[in-house]
Amino acid sequence: MSAGALIGIGLFLVLLVFSGVWLMNTLRDMGKMQDCAMQGRRNCAPIEAPPRER
Repeated sequence: MSAGALIGIGLFLVLLVFSGVWLMNTLRDMGKMQDCAMQGRRNCAPIEAPPRER
């Protein structure tokens, strides 16, 4: 194999690992949100409103 092919495969594997980590974090956060909502809580995803100007 040439050096270019090895670099391409390496970059693909790094991208695959980072996308897997991102996906797992997203699924974990969504699971926490669903668990909170199923417990009947109302403050699962607080909305931050900008300060009102007078």
